[in-house]
Formats: sequence, structure tokens, C-alpha cells
Amino acid sequence: MARHRSFPRRPCGRRGRRPGSPNVFYFGAAAGGVWKTIDAGATWKPIFDAVKASSIGAIAVARSNPDIIYVGTGEANMRGDVTWGGGVFKSTDAARLGAIWV
Repeated sequence: MARHRSFPRRPCGRRGRRPGSPNVFYFGAAAGGVWKTIDAGATWKPIFDAVKASSIGAIAVARSNPDIIYVGTGEANMRGDVTWGGGVFKSTDAARLGAIWV
């Protein structure tokens, strides 16, 4: 399917990629938590449901250790489908299901 020139492709939400693991991605939505795929996007699993902050403003994977994931909550563009954030959270176990976020 060809893309129309007037509509450039833009990513939606926040995303991060795990260095050295080409099929692992993280996605954060303005009002939908954080999701992880290990199969290049064929399936996605929620990994942030235990945290009482669903609005995601940023995601970063540490280059020094790809098991460390940072999630900044809150959204700078205030509109009807976002909520206030609860700070920055960190996972040291690659945000596995049941991860501990501090």
C-alpha cells in the first residue's frame, strides 16, 4: 500500500527498542499504559498494569544495561484522554510480566 505524500508516517505514542534484541520493543500510550513485544509486534503484552499511572510521557532503555527500562509518566499535551503522571519508574529486569517498578 503506497503512502500519500501529504501524510508522512509518524509514530504514535512513546516507544523504545532494546539494544541487541531487534524483535523487542516497548510502547507507551497517552492513556494506555506500557506494552512490550518480543516478536517484532506480532503480539503485545501489558507490563505496567501494577502501577497506578496509565498516562505515559516517555520510555527509555538504558544503553549500559538493556534490562533497565525507565518510564516517565504523565503527558505534556493535555487533552481529554490523558491523566497526571506519578513520576519516573524504573524496572531492572527488562520489564518482564510481573516486573517490579520503583
